[in-house]
Amino acid sequence: MEALFLDCGRPTAQLMRDSLGRPMRTLIRAYSGLLIFLPLSIACPSVGSRSVIRVDTALVYVQGGPQTYNDFPQVRDSSRILPDGSLLPDSTVPTCSPEALPDTLGWPRSASKDRPSAKSRGVSIRLPATFSPVSVPGYWQEQQSGEPRTLPADFRAWIVPRPGYDLPRLGGDVEQVGYSECRLVTAHDVFSVITFEVHWAGATDVATHYVLAISPLAKDSVLHVTASAHDSLTQVQFVSALRTIFVN
Repeated sequence: MEALFLDCGRPTAQLMRDSLGRPMRTLIRAYSGLLIFLPLSIACPSVGSRSVIRVDTALVYVQGGPQTYNDFPQVRDSSRILPDGSLLPDSTVPTCSPEALPDTLGWPRSASKDRPSAKSRGVSIRLPATFSPVSVPGYWQEQQSGEPRTLPADFRAWIVPRPGYDLPRLGGDVEQVGYSECRLVTAHDVFSVITFEVHWAGATDVATHYVLAISPLAKDSVLHVTASAHDSLTQVQFVSALRTIFVN
């Protein structure tokens, strides 16, 4: 779910819609294998001369039980799940809205290897100044000050032959409260991008905002990105940072 600002009826932030271009929110609850769809309303309160609209992208999924584990995000079309467990990109989604993404020119560029081997390739990217590469190849982490309440935001990039999104596996009482997919066209690459948000039961003030992205580089060579943050602003910054990635 993202906050969108409309000025004279024109969106100035990315409008997140389903694969048919329709803003919507659907709640799916699983009770002994039964899926129940509950349409939820969209609020549009006025703020001065602008309106703030919160639109869920398509899907809300509730997973129950401490011993329950699933790959996220959950999607409606199970035929997209490949035999290796990865998720095939949706070829029908619209392009991402570049005008909704923050400028990256002021962010420092840093580089890392995509893996700890002789066949590794270099990956460089612009991220906000609070992020820096760590000892793990292809991994950037937010530097936190003071006593951290949660794990730091992170950004990981690596190159493998797998054509589908790598999905994080989450356990416990997890609620997926937003989902969006689009194609991001950059100067050098085309990324398939998923953004989604999850909450855990008993931690209503703590959410994790994910970005998953893939970009084919050559035959049997696909750039994968998985990033997570604790606010939607950093999530959008991660999407914008994809435009700055160089692989050599």
